[in-house]
Amino acid sequence: TLSATASVLQLVCESPFTFAPDEAGKQVCPAETTDFQTCVGNGGSKTSIDVTSLLTGNTESIKWEAVTRAAQGTTKKLSIPPANLPYTDQSFAVGCLDNGKTTAKCKLTVTIEARASVTQDQIVTCAYGKTSNQKHQSIKLSPSQNKFTLVCGNDGEVLPTKYQSTFCVRKDGVGASAECSGNYTDVIPAYETQWWKHDATQHTFTLEIPEGGFPEKETQIMVGCQKSKKEAAGKDNEVREEASSDSPTVCSVDVTIEAAASSASLSGGVAGVFSWFCSVGAFLTVSCLMM
Repeated sequence: TLSATASVLQLVCESPFTFAPDEAGKQVCPAETTDFQTCVGNGGSKTSIDVTSLLTGNTESIKWEAVTRAAQGTTKKLSIPPANLPYTDQSFAVGCLDNGKTTAKCKLTVTIEARASVTQDQIVTCAYGKTSNQKHQSIKLSPSQNKFTLVCGNDGEVLPTKYQSTFCVRKDGVGASAECSGNYTDVIPAYETQWWKHDATQHTFTLEIPEGGFPEKETQIMVGCQKSKKEAAGKDNEVREEASSDSPTVCSVDVTIEAAASSASLSGGVAGVFSWFCSVGAFLTVSCLMM
């Protein structure tokens, strides 16, 4: 598994074995590959994919690198910086072929672990990997910080589905879901649906409470994002969908909305206080030996 804490994979194909896919560079094989000949073949039958299609951000410098070793054979290294980790778990395969490139001598299936959901500067950016959401994200709204943005991204969809009219009630051990029963006007009498703004291009949802809109009592709501269940469109999305883990998680956000009186009284106070045989740290090494 490649992740934020284990970001380098090294594959050793001892002589006379050769690395697959043969065009290294940025190429890998689909995780479900059973015959590496179809991945390294020429012409229309070639099934290798660009590893950067499984990643995010600026991936120009990400590629397989040759590693010089005293022993004969082929050694390739792939490094994936945390900034390029995907928002959903992805996987691919590489391996070693015999000298005639007809028989796989070893196959390694690699999982790229999705990044964690994160909150920064009143912005919650959601991810959907198996380990992305080990805890709820937390946001506090007050007159001095009266809005936050929920980033579901290209891979996600907002929760609850009717987020402008309902919210999820916070409860220990329960995350956000598509259908929730919380009524905004029950806890925020002044609430209006236009407080929510949706940016369809960036796939973000922003809640902004105007002056005078805060409730008399502090209240809490829960919203979130989940991996989109809609069918992905386009070739790159198809590759991502095929490679994704079947165990995505929900990104839940606990939002605390301060009471108007409490917020006003505070304003006068103080402001803002891998390896089959060897794995060391963040470096994974796999060797395929001549038996």
